Amino acid sequence: MKTTRFLFAIALALGGWQAAHAAPAGEIVSLAGKGEYRGVSARDWVAARVRQALEGGSFVRTVATDAKMGVLLADRTQFTLQGVATAQVKDPVESTAGKSIVDMVKGTGRFQSKTPAKGFMVGTPSGLAAIRGTEWVIDVADERSVVTVVEGEVEVANEHGRLTVLADEQAVLEKGRAPAKRRIQDARERVQWVSAFTVETARYPELRVLPAGAEGASLAAIAKAVDAGDLASARSLAMIHVARPGLALATGHFLAADLSLWFGDAAEAQAILAEAGRRFPAEKRTDAFVAWAALFADRFDLAREAAGRALARNPGTPESQLASGDVARLDGDYRASREAFREATRIAPKDWRGWHGLARVEGERGNVERSRRAFARSLALEKRPLVLGERGALEAGAGEMAEAARTLDEALALQADDYTAWAGRGYERLRAGDPGGAIDALVRATMLEPRYARAHIHLAVAYWQQGLREQAFASLERASLADPRDPLPYQYAAMMRGDLLQPGLAIEQAREALARLPYAKSLDAIAGSTRGVANLGAAYAQFGLEAWALRNAQESYDPLWAGSHFFLADRYASRYGRNSELFQGFLADPLAIGASNRFQSLVTRPGAYGLAGWRGARDPDTRVSEPIVTFNGLSGDGRLAGFAEGTVLRNSRDDGTASERASSATFGLGMRPRHDVGVFVYGNRLIVDTLAGRDDPRQAHAVVDGAARRVDAGASWRASADSIAWLKVGSGTEDSLSRENAVTVVPGTTPLTFYRSQRFTTQPRLADVQARWISRLAGGHEVSVGVEGARWRTTDFLERDSVPHLASVEGLRESVGQDIRDESRLVALAGRFRLGAATVEAQLDWASYGKTDDIVVRRDYAGQLVALEEDFTRAALNGRAGVAWEAAPGFTARAAWQRWL
Repeated sequence: MKTTRFLFAIALALGGWQAAHAAPAGEIVSLAGKGEYRGVSARDWVAARVRQALEGGSFVRTVATDAKMGVLLADRTQFTLQGVATAQVKDPVESTAGKSIVDMVKGTGRFQSKTPAKGFMVGTPSGLAAIRGTEWVIDVADERSVVTVVEGEVEVANEHGRLTVLADEQAVLEKGRAPAKRRIQDARERVQWVSAFTVETARYPELRVLPAGAEGASLAAIAKAVDAGDLASARSLAMIHVARPGLALATGHFLAADLSLWFGDAAEAQAILAEAGRRFPAEKRTDAFVAWAALFADRFDLAREAAGRALARNPGTPESQLASGDVARLDGDYRASREAFREATRIAPKDWRGWHGLARVEGERGNVERSRRAFARSLALEKRPLVLGERGALEAGAGEMAEAARTLDEALALQADDYTAWAGRGYERLRAGDPGGAIDALVRATMLEPRYARAHIHLAVAYWQQGLREQAFASLERASLADPRDPLPYQYAAMMRGDLLQPGLAIEQAREALARLPYAKSLDAIAGSTRGVANLGAAYAQFGLEAWALRNAQESYDPLWAGSHFFLADRYASRYGRNSELFQGFLADPLAIGASNRFQSLVTRPGAYGLAGWRGARDPDTRVSEPIVTFNGLSGDGRLAGFAEGTVLRNSRDDGTASERASSATFGLGMRPRHDVGVFVYGNRLIVDTLAGRDDPRQAHAVVDGAARRVDAGASWRASADSIAWLKVGSGTEDSLSRENAVTVVPGTTPLTFYRSQRFTTQPRLADVQARWISRLAGGHEVSVGVEGARWRTTDFLERDSVPHLASVEGLRESVGQDIRDESRLVALAGRFRLGAATVEAQLDWASYGKTDDIVVRRDYAGQLVALEEDFTRAALNGRAGVAWEAAPGFTARAAWQRWL
């Protein structure tokens, strides 16, 4: 009996331990204003906090009209409460089909699910909402619930019926009535309140010294409420303030607009700012605030107009330059954005915002050192989680993973719900090869700021790496809405469709990417492969449209991007052209050597890949066999990539009269010791041994035996995102022998057999060196300077019977020996210029070429020994030019002229 009680006590203890240590049902990710939490068995509400775990059955609520709380559920579904709202988070294990996983008790909640689970439901007092996809809002008041679908679809039901609600539709659930729905305009406007927008009095330095009187007192009251976090009161005070006549300052209107944006009412904010423009025509900052409000509302057209006005009317105001920089950045106009932020730092060198904007635009362009310097200036002025988060992402992109992790830890310690810090954490996890951890971080980032395009792009990559294809494409679509001119979402989608063997859909995405390519911030973020699958011509090549593939590759050609070079390396007909593009690809991205050539990772990450294959064929007389083994990969720190491949081709006849064996070994090594330095080594050895006939002096046969070796190495330096300097050296050797024995039988009473043999050896030696500097200029123009030199030397020797002879007669031998030396040098200046619908290329080069040939002819039977010498040298100034003119979409005319040695 004691034993039974003891076991029963253990069971109770274990059960309690398991309950206490069960996986949480969710976590509070963000909190603004006052929020509270109540456990399953608790009676009292306690203050909620960010990163607080929620057990199944617990309640959360926001208790003021200006409060917001974001919750991430265990299945990565997100919901955000706004205003006075209450919800209960159910235990996922207990929430079986037909039961809700979240009960929306009252108030407004915005839900988003990247991976909607079967049977996922949200309960309300008047019915259930079964979720099929991806973003929707629920408003619960008394016995009436309203469901608004932004994306995807939701099925709503109660005891009186059910119906399906699609995007831009709204359903009403009421007790005692069947569900009904209606069409609405742009449901996304209903979720503008979900953002990381903040209201800060520090933006308005005039609040430090306010005028005396009623206006100053009113502004002071608004500022006090904002600083205390009482945004609902601040908004009420601001609305009263803007209605006052005779105001001297526009500051109250600016604060009122900020508060409207925080509450998600972009239309109201724009109306307030328009009134500010009319009432305070001398105020220099109004157009800038109008531009920012338009960006918040995704009205890029209005933002461009307002930023243009701000820059034209008040270029000396920091806000004008900051707003213009933000708009130009989203437009993909790097140079205009950079100049605007530079001017902002010149006007207000102690304002952290200008340095932050400059750091961000330089980092997105790939100018790491410039970005680091600007980030350092911004952080020295004010240490903000926003800036630290983006600095961490920059370091992750540069391969400094330890520094990235440290910086992101610091950002999250300062503010646990900063969206840039979580986005940076997600990218850092992606680069470290942890897509699961990346998803956990990036869903938080997109929940905190749904408009952050970069986070959606990286989330799509993480989903893709995890095999969640639908979610990956949905995230790319959301990224394209947040940044409509960025080609990157479409380029990634084209790569993904190609991997899925959907060339038609890949072509559609490639077309969209090509149309947006002039607005690209940088293509360096795309993980390349030696097949060039990231190129916009790859989709056409997969479909068999080689001419279109080459056209797209040329239209999108970028000499600083490896994707252009690797793709063309498989397209050009000449060996020289193919090798030239291959090595330029290695110089641009040496780590592509270690990338997977099947399913694309999209973002560079550690990994190891292997391939073993065999090809063979056989007919009644011949058999062919070719095994192949390939290994490649990228190291965990992302600095070293390797490649090795071996293959042996065997071809033989069953009767033993012919055989062929060719073995090839290839290796590659790519290194990036720094973000701006690349090094590669690439080598190959080929050994050939062939026999036709039987290797018998009395029978006809031919033998070829030899080996060829080639090693190339190079280093590159990216001084900036728009320039590259590289040096490449190479050497090759060959040692080959061929023997041939010809047998001729003259028929007759006594047939006569004549023999004639020859032996040839060749030993070429090659060394070459090339150096080049390339720079991109404004307007899409490019200039380059290159020098190169090559030296080739071979010693050839041919010895043979001068005439056929009988076996009983010694043959009359003759021989020719050659020592050939070639040398060439070239210095070239080239340019590529985009002039409207035409692209013009021109090159001017000085080239020299010299060749010497020492020949010795020997015929001992005739007493002949003849020595010959040839010496040829030529140098000249040469030119070449070409033009491509796109007369109409899909029709391009080309012409070229060239003069050469």
